[in-house]
Amino acid sequence: MSKFLRQVQHKTNWDPQGEFSSYIPPGQAPADALEDLVTDDNALSIWEVDDLGTNLERILAAMASRRQNLQKMDYLIVNSEHVYALGLAMEQKPGETHDDDANKRWHYDLIHLSASDVSRFANAMFLNGKAERKREPDLISSLRKSIASRFIDEAKLSEGLRERIFKNST
Repeated sequence: MSKFLRQVQHKTNWDPQGEFSSYIPPGQAPADALEDLVTDDNALSIWEVDDLGTNLERILAAMASRRQNLQKMDYLIVNSEHVYALGLAMEQKPGETHDDDANKRWHYDLIHLSASDVSRFANAMFLNGKAERKREPDLISSLRKSIASRFIDEAKLSEGLRERIFKNST
């Protein structure tokens, strides 16, 4: 079964044992988690991870390719059945990373979202998903692999990111 991934900024907002667990009912995401689900034109970006997770590293590298800071990348991952069960409109739409193939193959937008839809998505991710983190060394390794495999064109990366990736590679 495939999974869906959503990048977040605040992994702590998705920890069921978090400080808020003393006053938020079980299975409900805290309101602060909505900070990580900012929509654009009532759409929310997600990525499809294959059944075995073989494309996860490439997706993370694709997302990292647009960043300036690689200190960490937090994300949520959940079985696709939990997203499909919400009945939200979804369309495959190219992402905006420097891996054009990944953008076309694995990027989706949840579309025509209402505030209630975003809240339901947050609760589904909170209840059924898992918050994970990749740190800079892993992100750099993934980016190097994607560049070596010609998934990402090194020339498209910001100068600062290129320097960060290749500062110790010689």
